[in-house]
Amino acid sequence: MRTCIALLLTTGALLLLTGCPYFEGREDCTFTGQVQNMASINSIYDDYNSAAPFIESQIVLKFSTNRNSNGQDFDIIFKNITIFCDFDDGKVTISNHSNLDTEFEYLHTLFSMINTTGNELGPLSVVYHYWEEKEVYRNHVVFSTDTSGNHDLCLAWYALERDAYYDTIYEECDLIRINSLNTDANECYVGFYGDNFITYSDWYNYPEKIQEVYFCSDRDGNYDIFQTTVPEGYDEIRFFSADTTWPVEKNTLLSSEADDKCPFISGKVLVFASDRPGGYGGFDLYYSRRAGATWTAPQNFGDRINTAFNEYRPVIIMISGFTNELMFFSSDRPGGSGGYDLYYTGIPPMTTEVFED
Repeated sequence: MRTCIALLLTTGALLLLTGCPYFEGREDCTFTGQVQNMASINSIYDDYNSAAPFIESQIVLKFSTNRNSNGQDFDIIFKNITIFCDFDDGKVTISNHSNLDTEFEYLHTLFSMINTTGNELGPLSVVYHYWEEKEVYRNHVVFSTDTSGNHDLCLAWYALERDAYYDTIYEECDLIRINSLNTDANECYVGFYGDNFITYSDWYNYPEKIQEVYFCSDRDGNYDIFQTTVPEGYDEIRFFSADTTWPVEKNTLLSSEADDKCPFISGKVLVFASDRPGGYGGFDLYYSRRAGATWTAPQNFGDRINTAFNEYRPVIIMISGFTNELMFFSSDRPGGSGGYDLYYTGIPPMTTEVFED
């Protein structure tokens, strides 16, 4: 266990993210279908592999970048993101201008554990915040690092429990290497599936909701998407820190003879990047929907999103009051700030759609 700086959250910080849902009578905000560069976030270096969890009602965008080393090693950093829908014209603005005065101080401790002199890539961050006779707050970040010579999966976490008087009962943070899934090959880019496990602005998730873990690995030569089942009663920390080797299988429906990477799951949709034949060039973004106990055949997002260059690491979130969903991704297409940039676009609602066999 490591010492953590105390979490600084106030009870008044609950409804500060999205302008639209909290304006009475306006429930029709729509994210633009045009691909937008996140110019206020991007640098002249490579910025990619994002995760976009909510802390309270603030999006905290976590992503890999080599800006700190002037283009050399990749670290994972975070930026606060504000999404605002104008009451009068419905125009949506996304920027790094935070509406919160609160600094999440513990994140600095968490990220000091994550970043090394090697490369840290592909964060998946899940925040749990709920009451069960006491306040429970957890922030889990799964990522990969190549300090061993190949990319290994790791989990860093912060946990806090408080009583009704906001007295701290329990506080802990730590980092583990996920030896139960790692091999001598590269393992990276984790996604979680579970019934009603959704990346959503006001959706309470619990660690015990995770039923399946997905990741990509080149253990068979090229990058494929693999999966394993989480035993009943296991939360993330217990599952990832288990002193065992979990049975893993390649998902042959999602994988191809090419490289298939970056699986991300929210609810009933799985998105990933692939350079398989039939795309528009380089890595394209694909999606698959949950169909009973399996997934549908992957579909290309099309040329509205994909280009002749590389599109990478898609992440989908739902936000209350919006008619569609939001997807972040990265691309090295021309016209950006330099190298890989982060982009966003609106996509049709997909997260809660169920497709039966």
